Amino acid sequence: MIKTIRYKDEEFFKMLYCCGVITEYGLQLMKVSSYKLNLYKVNNMIDVVYENGIKGYKLTSKSKKIMSKKYGLKKSYTYRSIRHCSKLQEIYLNLDLERYKWITENEALLLINDKINLSCKYNKRALIYVDISPVDAIVVDRETNVAYGIEIISPSYRERDLNKKEKFLKILDIEAIFIEC
Repeated sequence: MIKTIRYKDEEFFKMLYCCGVITEYGLQLMKVSSYKLNLYKVNNMIDVVYENGIKGYKLTSKSKKIMSKKYGLKKSYTYRSIRHCSKLQEIYLNLDLERYKWITENEALLLINDKINLSCKYNKRALIYVDISPVDAIVVDRETNVAYGIEIISPSYRERDLNKKEKFLKILDIEAIFIEC
């Protein structure tokens, strides 16, 4: 049983919170032992997921509640597929998190809502953005405050899907980085 969540555990759960899944690649980068992984499974902190023979792990409802209570994290990245989430994992784990802040897709929705509400308040007219879609993550340089929207795209993306993402980024006035998976 896990009695105390240590720094390494915290980093592991934050990564899953931000990316949705961890694969073997991520486990190696984070140096997560098989003992610790089994401990997380036994304590119902992670679930095993499979896709095309690739194994990954995602947060359980229980661990999301712990993250919310302990760290105030309420809007975790929603797991979609190993293929999609593992690209986010790759970016996240190779990013200098001391320099860059990571904002999840669900947290980005809060940003856009704040921006739209603020705009409506000061323009005194209703702004309706029906045809937008948040990007997978936003990375903000803590030194310069420059933000980049990250979107993982698959071959099934249509022009209409990309346009919704671009509208979202335009409202927030940030640049896009589109990465194929």
